[in-house]
Amino acid sequence: MPTMGIRILKLALLACRTCDAASDESRTPLMMLEMVAREFVFFGASPQGAVDSERPRMPMRIIGAGLGRTGTSSLVGALKQLGYTPYHMKEGVVDKTHYQQWARLIDAWVGDAKEKAAAMEAVIDLMAVEGFDATTDYPACLIFEELMVRYPEAKVVLSVRSSGETWAKSVLQTIGGFHALLGQRPFSFTANMRTFAKVAEGVFPLTGVELHPVTRIPEAASLAKAHDDWIEHVRKVVPPERLLVHQFSDGFGPLCEILKIPASACPAEYPRLNDTAVMKAAMMTLQIVSWIWVPVLLSILGLGVQCLRCCLCRSASKVHGKGQ
Repeated sequence: MPTMGIRILKLALLACRTCDAASDESRTPLMMLEMVAREFVFFGASPQGAVDSERPRMPMRIIGAGLGRTGTSSLVGALKQLGYTPYHMKEGVVDKTHYQQWARLIDAWVGDAKEKAAAMEAVIDLMAVEGFDATTDYPACLIFEELMVRYPEAKVVLSVRSSGETWAKSVLQTIGGFHALLGQRPFSFTANMRTFAKVAEGVFPLTGVELHPVTRIPEAASLAKAHDDWIEHVRKVVPPERLLVHQFSDGFGPLCEILKIPASACPAEYPRLNDTAVMKAAMMTLQIVSWIWVPVLLSILGLGVQCLRCCLCRSASKVHGKGQ
């Protein structure tokens, strides 16, 4: 959204700047509008393209099976301190613009088996090519079983909250409504935003969470049950020798033990990266933008029109002066 705002502002400013270029009759209004339109072609970062088959792959050493809002940000900080490069919703899906590949996988999840397998391989290859050797958070936790098959030596870390109810409260205060906001205007105008919203929403049903049929917000009771059911599922699937069930209050000790890191090399203080306040602020910002974007856009466009009129008047004056 900030990029969109910058582009709109540049649209108005460019209309003013073209006045100086309009020094002769060849600069018709149509040509000037074309210059402005060319500046307004693209809103955001390009989604990640196809995986380069020649680039080396980084083997996955840690597989995060924990759902989002289970201390995954703190886990990312801890893994970085231990020398790993963890994949997280922010570091991978957002910063690396992998949302297009994840959207393809989510679309194929309950459809054609071959398409799902191909989409799964594309996502796993993408993480490996980008140099990630650990996964955490949504949406990577969805494919922990497939990652286990490809990387049989990797350990599985299941981050959890103290209870399903605690997790449900955290989700509803933060990421639970994120996709619903992105589905509103003006965010829904861009394909990138729509694709990312699809990923942000799609992770919930695939982990057993029911969404309200109208608002598409997760149901609180369903969230609590999904948290506990997910833990039970992971415990059944992952062999005990490969699994660590971890809360951030457990600290580095159990993490270093399963990763066979000597106690002398294990940091003393586990990071506590609570981003709830940041998430709430981001949600409020998005909500405010969804309320005020129309008057703001009209004001900016009005400024652009005024600048363009001024430009045309100045151009006409210069042409008239030359004629005399």
